Amino acid sequence: KYQNFTLFKLDEKIFHKKHSLFYNFPLPFKNPHKEGILKLILYKDGRYEFQQSALKQNSNDILLLSDDKINSKSDNLYHKSSLRTFYNQHSYKWQQNLCYDIAFFNEKDELCEGSRTNLILEKNSQFYTPQIQSGMLNGVYRNFLINLGLIKEKALFKQDLFEAENIYCINSVRGLKKVKLQ
Repeated sequence: KYQNFTLFKLDEKIFHKKHSLFYNFPLPFKNPHKEGILKLILYKDGRYEFQQSALKQNSNDILLLSDDKINSKSDNLYHKSSLRTFYNQHSYKWQQNLCYDIAFFNEKDELCEGSRTNLILEKNSQFYTPQIQSGMLNGVYRNFLINLGLIKEKALFKQDLFEAENIYCINSVRGLKKVKLQ
């Protein structure tokens, strides 16, 4: 069904309201945000709760590079978790619109992920994302694009960022955002 889509056309179809792939559905709140983030929190004892927050738009297109390293062997990387102390220490930068996101590297200097996004590099008209073994959350949108064959996993390094024709941050809430290094 999506074989003739480009990365950009697919992003437009999924994340822009005027297209049919963007669905409205009832939310479990009295006053839901018109454009917001819905989190389902699961507890070890089986309880769950929904949380909502407003989706704050960020007009900045800068990708900062962190000197802090991700441990690629950490079990916390492979599942969405509330254990985000490492990332939250950097979140103020995009919350204050100082950047769009902050990119992290692992102990082998491989590119991993952003504090709230997965990364895509365009090189020679091909799209690459860091390999999962580098240490990152396999984001929903990232996994979707890999399964469609629109992006490929590859070990990427800082030099690849500087040599990339284009750099994109992606996540399943905000879609695809073209960014640039500062």
